[in-house]
Amino acid sequence: MKRRFRTTEERTEALRKAIDFLETDLRRTQAIRGFGRGYLWNYVRQKAGILISQNRLYDFYRDVFPEEVQKRREGNFKHRTDFSVPGPNFLFLWASLSSNMRYHRTRKRENDHRKREERKEGMKVRNCKRKDF
Repeated sequence: MKRRFRTTEERTEALRKAIDFLETDLRRTQAIRGFGRGYLWNYVRQKAGILISQNRLYDFYRDVFPEEVQKRREGNFKHRTDFSVPGPNFLFLWASLSSNMRYHRTRKRENDHRKREERKEGMKVRNCKRKDF
């Protein structure tokens, strides 16, 4: 895979392809309106397979969405706000605990079942009549 374009024609062609991709993507969804420089570049690179510099791509983005860029610069954009937690790392801690609890419950159930079977086997051995030789 070629990492960069050597001539200005190749760079211009890559920029045109990226612009076409972004315009068609904007007709489908408005998600790219909140993207930053790195996220936008990765999105175009992965979805469209277009190699273009971050600066050239973001210059176009800045011309098309100046109000979005200004919001990002001021820091007024929304972070994930669809959940609230009582403390830091609470979600990750809870997810970790719940997965560990599932594992331990399963292991405990298996061990209990095994012990029950061993007890039954032991009772069978004790209840049978032994012959002394």
